[in-house]
Amino acid sequence: MNPVDPPVSESLSQKRRFLVNVVWSWIGVAVNLVLGIVLSPIIVRRLGVERYGVWVLLFSTMDYLRLLDFGFRSAVINRCARHKARREWPAINETLATAVLYFLLMSTPCFVIAFLSRYAAMGFFKIQPALQPDGRLLIVIIAFSISERLTVSPITGALEAFQRFDLINRAYIAALTTRAIGSIALLMSGYGLIGLAVLTVCVQIGEDLWNIINLKRVFPQLRLSPQMVRVEALKGMFHYGKHSSVMAAANLVSIQSPSTMLGYLRGPSDVAFFALPWRLLMYTTEAFAKVGYITASVTAEFDEKRDSRNVWNMAVVTNRHCLALFMPLAVFLAFYGTPLLTVWVSPVLGRASGPLLPILAIPFLFAIAGQFNSGAVLMGQGRHALYAYGILVEVIGSIAAMFVVVPRYGAFGAACVVAASLMLSRCVYLAAIMCRINRFSVYEYIDAIYSRPLLCAVPAAAVAAMLRFTILPGRNWFDLIVAGAIISGVYFSVAFFAVLDPASRKLILMRVPGSERLRGELA
Repeated sequence: MNPVDPPVSESLSQKRRFLVNVVWSWIGVAVNLVLGIVLSPIIVRRLGVERYGVWVLLFSTMDYLRLLDFGFRSAVINRCARHKARREWPAINETLATAVLYFLLMSTPCFVIAFLSRYAAMGFFKIQPALQPDGRLLIVIIAFSISERLTVSPITGALEAFQRFDLINRAYIAALTTRAIGSIALLMSGYGLIGLAVLTVCVQIGEDLWNIINLKRVFPQLRLSPQMVRVEALKGMFHYGKHSSVMAAANLVSIQSPSTMLGYLRGPSDVAFFALPWRLLMYTTEAFAKVGYITASVTAEFDEKRDSRNVWNMAVVTNRHCLALFMPLAVFLAFYGTPLLTVWVSPVLGRASGPLLPILAIPFLFAIAGQFNSGAVLMGQGRHALYAYGILVEVIGSIAAMFVVVPRYGAFGAACVVAASLMLSRCVYLAAIMCRINRFSVYEYIDAIYSRPLLCAVPAAAVAAMLRFTILPGRNWFDLIVAGAIISGVYFSVAFFAVLDPASRKLILMRVPGSERLRGELA
């Protein structure tokens, strides 16, 4: 199949809905990024490197309890989207009621596992005796947080299936803002790990209640009663979730295993050195995960209608645009990673963590930004088995490699292992199976996604190198902000014409006052 950009004459209403969802998702990501930039150095300085390492380590480790999901949340999204396409409203209620009951029953092991393992975890992760009382209580609080979020997860899943990401992200933004302001207030008042954890749980419960109210408004027929529970719905979710559960489990281990392995093999300090650049990149690439959620939901409707042309367009255009959006940040981090962390946090963390940013930014650019939506398309089609087992192989291989590399090279070695494994599985392998399953040409698919964004990056990289080693070396915030603005301006001024498809350019220009003449020239 040849790469074809969506024509301008294609229905703009569907594109507009997709764009609105993307914009709201990115607003949420932008708020998260800004608050993270402000909050992270305050947390590190107020808690200290050791306490911050314990915070990251325990949250990363306890996050494995999300494996109790077993892929059911993604199954809820897929089933509800397909029922919505067929207007089968009672089936949506049956799916939601069954999923909520399942997650409610599965939340109990969260407490059991956390309560029984809280003492052993202190010695396993080499946590200092003075920090162990807070660490044990923190484990229990995190377990409650995860079990509550698991139970309510079908609600946000249904909102995603209805493509109401605007409502999800309004609640998300409010929760982020409340948590950030509360965290700063608690830290300035002398509270530590436990105060931050309790605040996190309270804000999370408020966000979930808001989402329940929003779903009732969007779907007035909502009924969550035991009478709606169906064995057939459970079997259907298991049939879809048996592969997505493998993917979810492997993804979770892939995200959290570097911190866990560093904590086990090296201690909390190395966890902190790795976590700072890793979390910075995770903040930014959350934007592409948000687009992926929309992509999976929309693709499920396309697949239900056997619309292969739009499946191609969805995969190519979303991947290409996400890659283009991440490109200037990747260029900036490649040249200004160490100065950024030095100015942002401290010279110590700049020296230890700065060299990791360029290493990690490369796979995030090619694999996460450039191919995340390929995986989302396969999820929407319900044809993600090969991808799920590929990620499982990636995780096993990366953990084995860390046992060899991390004891000697620490956080730097962990970053190299993560970079290599992400490139092989999330970029090369994912693109290959995406094309095989959908009978696309691999060459045309790769060319359609990567060629134009990478060509547009050449002048931006040249400008970044010139600035870094001459007039803007990154000694202060002024240097960093001006350099980032110049790099982004150079890149986007070229990419707007070379990367965006005509329909997307038209939608953007429609929002710009006085752009009628330019729209006419580009038509």
